[in-house]
Amino acid sequence: MKLTVMKEELLKGIDAVSKAIKGSQQELIYKSIKIEATEKGILLTGSNGVFTIVRMIPLEFKGSEIATLVNEGTVLVNGKILFEAVKKMPKEDIKIEQEGTVLKFKSGKFQVKLNILTEDYPAPPDVDGASVTLEQSLNRLH
Repeated sequence: MKLTVMKEELLKGIDAVSKAIKGSQQELIYKSIKIEATEKGILLTGSNGVFTIVRMIPLEFKGSEIATLVNEGTVLVNGKILFEAVKKMPKEDIKIEQEGTVLKFKSGKFQVKLNILTEDYPAPPDVDGASVTLEQSLNRLH
């Protein structure tokens, strides 16, 4: 996985899916966020085993570039550490790159390396066709 993304959009996405894992006293897997980088965008997933929140960050929105994908990939990282690390980064774009079992985040002179979890992320619960989709616009794009 290798990509660059606007800090503000990544932080909003992580914050949204973190609501599913906050306060979770369960296994490490339920304190983690799954990051999938695809040709459609960056898919973030958080789950506590009961409910799941998924947030898509598109590569572009209304002609403005939000992210640039170099290589696709899927990883699982600790959600709380991820949120805190991204929150403290400068307001520049964030470069994300997987190097073996480490996911590296770099913005300006700030760099963080997070260990990638090797566990399989649980499938979202079956809702028998009853699901809710909320659309959210990307507010502040230049």
